Amino acid sequence: MMRAEEKRESGFVLMELLVVISIIGILTAGIAFSANDILPNYRLKSQINIILSDFRKAQQRAISEQVRYGIRFDDKNNKYTIFNDDDGDIKTKNLDKGLEYSEITFGGDKEVTFIPIGTADNGHLTLRNSNHQKYEIVVSGIGRIRLEKQ
Repeated sequence: MMRAEEKRESGFVLMELLVVISIIGILTAGIAFSANDILPNYRLKSQINIILSDFRKAQQRAISEQVRYGIRFDDKNNKYTIFNDDDGDIKTKNLDKGLEYSEITFGGDKEVTFIPIGTADNGHLTLRNSNHQKYEIVVSGIGRIRLEKQ
């Protein structure tokens, strides 16, 4: 015969389940609110890397093909166009949602041109997100391209 102390029942009590479900709900709400801050920052970093890559590709193609390549920025429509002297406009790309150009300065206009020896127009491009976080791509006259966080 079993003693009363040895008899154990397994399973969850309704109160334990409610506590676990409440904790899961609180954690989910916290993650959802933090995603509102994380997503714009992710979009900005991703877009700035794409633009930086396009700068470097334009410079490399200008050197390898011995043709001027450039990137023209349209800050009113939040897009940019890659072009060259032989073919004209090659490709137009739109900025991700929630991003905009903060400042574009390349030799007085809104385009940077790489010549066949790799040099370029001196200037910079600043991109920002809805959280007002900014990154700047700086191009020197000798063709050096660098990224700076503002």
